[in-house]
Amino acid sequence: MCGQVWAGVLSSGPNGQVIRNTYQHKNDTSMHDDIGEALVSVCEGTPGGVLVFFPSYATMDQLEKRWQVRLCVCVCVALRACMCMQRYGKVLL
Repeated sequence: MCGQVWAGVLSSGPNGQVIRNTYQHKNDTSMHDDIGEALVSVCEGTPGGVLVFFPSYATMDQLEKRWQVRLCVCVCVALRACMCMQRYGKVLL
């Protein structure tokens, strides 16, 4: 099992957008898009599965909605079986 897990933190996206998950930046759609593009790149370049953590359910919901509009979710679903854990343990596929 040694060497099978890698953990990282996203500080900027592929377009150079600095990732600041603060209240002042919570509606920054260019940042949301850059996070989505970074996630697609990670999924493309990673064999096996990818696990993504968000700072809150509200952030996860907001990004998921934005990515559905921008088709990032469709690209990730094409690359991996995607599940999104919702509050109270319900899973959306």
